[in-house]
Amino acid sequence: MKAFVDIFRDLDNAKTEEQKVEILRSNKSPALLDILRYGFHPNGELFTTEIPSYTKDPTPDGLAFTTMYSEVKRLYTLRKDFNLPETRKNEILIQMLEALGSEAPILEQIVNRKFTSINRETVDNAFPGLIERTETRVAV
Repeated sequence: MKAFVDIFRDLDNAKTEEQKVEILRSNKSPALLDILRYGFHPNGELFTTEIPSYTKDPTPDGLAFTTMYSEVKRLYTLRKDFNLPETRKNEILIQMLEALGSEAPILEQIVNRKFTSINRETVDNAFPGLIERTETRVAV
């Protein structure tokens, strides 16, 4: 399984839409699909789009305390509609960002809902139907 920092680096280096679609498809995993849902689905909105101040971990790729594969399972606690005080959600977000090391920018893109390498059309081409066009409530 390829690290998310490598997947997103590959996406940054891809020249065409077709290459990006192939990268997404070849790295398909439940965690990647969740990241895309949180980033693009209307119901995947988190409690904030602002990145709080945090201490960046200088740990090299692959040696951080945790990975996006693990942390994506906790993203539900940061959803706008999750019953947790906003101050606690902010604390969790800071903890996640500080523990992720080189993968923290990926979480920042999820929070901002602005990805540097991909857009909604790329995701729709790679995984048709993953992100519904309707506003119906779906589990993210």
